[in-house]
Amino acid sequence: MQDRTEITRSPASLNYQIILFTICYTLLAALCIFILLVPFTVFDRNVFLWFLLFTATAVVFYILSVYMLKKTWNSNKYYFAKDCLIITTGVSSLREDVYRYETITNVSLQQTSTAKTRGYGMFVLNIDSKPQSIILKDVVYPADVLDKLQAHIQQATQKLNR
Repeated sequence: MQDRTEITRSPASLNYQIILFTICYTLLAALCIFILLVPFTVFDRNVFLWFLLFTATAVVFYILSVYMLKKTWNSNKYYFAKDCLIITTGVSSLREDVYRYETITNVSLQQTSTAKTRGYGMFVLNIDSKPQSIILKDVVYPADVLDKLQAHIQQATQKLNR
């Protein structure tokens, strides 16, 4: 395979996603447990047992969800190669998508205020042969990566025009 340089992704964005997920999940789980316990308080005296069962189930699902979120985040990697951009994805099986620089028609950098203060961003790439955009998430030092990506695209376009 070609020599590649990995585009670094921000672990801070993963932590931020986990924190937001935890808050939403906790609120939703508490609401669900409350709603499920109301009928049991009327018909059954083992409310504490049901509460423990529902809470244990919610905790197990939370742990599985966070584990899958981390696995998915860790499996997405982006690489600069000599004449192409390589994107790897997949949790159980690895998939590599290769995009030649000359096929990239447009690159835009998008940053929320949180991402900007934490030093990462998201790139949206338009590719000739793809109807939808390709998104590179949580890229550290986005201005430097944008400059490097645009330089690669410009070099590839110049070679193509010769």
